[in-house]
Amino acid sequence: MSLRLKIILSIAASVALSAALILVPMLFSAKGLIEEGTHRELDMVKLRFETALEDRFHNATAMATLIAEMPDVPWPGATAPRSTRETRACRRLSDSGFPDWP
Repeated sequence: MSLRLKIILSIAASVALSAALILVPMLFSAKGLIEEGTHRELDMVKLRFETALEDRFHNATAMATLIAEMPDVPWPGATAPRSTRETRACRRLSDSGFPDWP
């Protein structure tokens, strides 16, 4: 083996060893950073979704309370003919556990 070939092989081996010593830990730490960022983003999306859901629930409860407290709001089944589709739907809802309308 010539001296020139030995020098080229030793340089190539040192470059490969240096790359392995630097890249392997860097890739493992990058994997951890990616997982941490993914969990953080998913938690933020979950928090936004839960906040929006609670807001919708609060709005629906407030509107239902407001309408329930109005004395002039008639029950839809009281004025409509009993053969209409809406009245039958109201009856099915009422029979499935909703409280009776006044």
